[in-house]
Amino acid sequence: MKKKLSVFLIVFLLTVGGSTSALSTYTNYSVVVPKFNGTAFTGTQYKNGNGTPLDLKVTVLGKAVDARSYGSGGAGGWVRITKLGSYSIPDPKNSKGDYSSVQFSNDLATYVDVAVVGSFRNN
Repeated sequence: MKKKLSVFLIVFLLTVGGSTSALSTYTNYSVVVPKFNGTAFTGTQYKNGNGTPLDLKVTVLGKAVDARSYGSGGAGGWVRITKLGSYSIPDPKNSKGDYSSVQFSNDLATYVDVAVVGSFRNN
């Protein structure tokens, strides 16, 4: 009886522990993207999965910008951020254990610095 209970408890803890650590917590960011095709980066987080997208939330956006994942495995494709809300940013080049962040860039013709505020997480 004790052995069955121990096995059950181990399996339960492994199952619950694995599911709760599947996603990172959100990290807040506040960046200013310099004018004339400038770039800015958020802080970094470690990946929990292989090639999984980043979840990006934008709560303040001065003007439209582009965003992509950027990390130790490389950079992903650009996604256009045009309004407040949530975005899925592809991160195909970064694997579990790699770090990655979000890189923002504005257009060559953008003549003002652009503020972007929100949060993101690596999956």
